[in-house]
Amino acid sequence: MLRFLFLFLGICQIAAARDDKVYYDNEWVKCSRKHAYYYRIYTMQDSIYKVDDYYLFDKLYRTGYRTSINSESIKYRTGHYVFYDSSGYKMREGDYENGKRSGLWKYYHRHSIALRREEHYQLDSLVGYSYDYDSLSKKIFKKS
Repeated sequence: MLRFLFLFLGICQIAAARDDKVYYDNEWVKCSRKHAYYYRIYTMQDSIYKVDDYYLFDKLYRTGYRTSINSESIKYRTGHYVFYDSSGYKMREGDYENGKRSGLWKYYHRHSIALRREEHYQLDSLVGYSYDYDSLSKKIFKKS
């Protein structure tokens, strides 16, 4: 029984020491931890991958979904994505369909929660109106 306990504890230590992170340099090329700028943690959910990318200092860089994790190509992005700056503020958010921006995209003022711009996309092309906002999120400009 004691031997089983030691074996179990040893397996737990090995599992805790495993590093399931995938590391990337500042151009999103896979690399070793030593040369990394970002790392990724992913899980499979309903035949797509839930992906959380982090700055190396453990702040979230972006979160979203991919149909493949074997390539960094944008064409594999799907569903809602949120991008963050290194201070943790949202930079932009919106949806992808087959790697193309789709629907409403929101952009935020730097280091702020204030909305800076809203744009509408269809197949990665800007459609309809886009709105600009001041630093207090007051609409200041509309363009088509």
